[in-house]
Amino acid sequence: SCTCTARALLDYAAPNITRISGCIDGPVTTTGCAKEGGIEITIEGVNFGESGALVLVGGRMCQSVRHDVEKPHRKVACTLPRSNGDLGNVEFGM
Repeated sequence: SCTCTARALLDYAAPNITRISGCIDGPVTTTGCAKEGGIEITIEGVNFGESGALVLVGGRMCQSVRHDVEKPHRKVACTLPRSNGDLGNVEFGM
């Protein structure tokens, strides 16, 4: 018999978004995206991982998430989902 304990062997820093672009771009954010969705946005920052990112926009899953070939940990693009109005916050996970 064994008393086993699981522990993480690796610990990564949390993702940090520094810029979002794709609709009407400001210095850091993008606004005025169509409610119908289908618009591609680009998210820049750090600690995005090499692949497999999960991006939520206003609590809805962003579609076709793609990590940049040259800067996968720093740049991700995805297609906005349909919304009922303001898209709200962008959340990033692995």
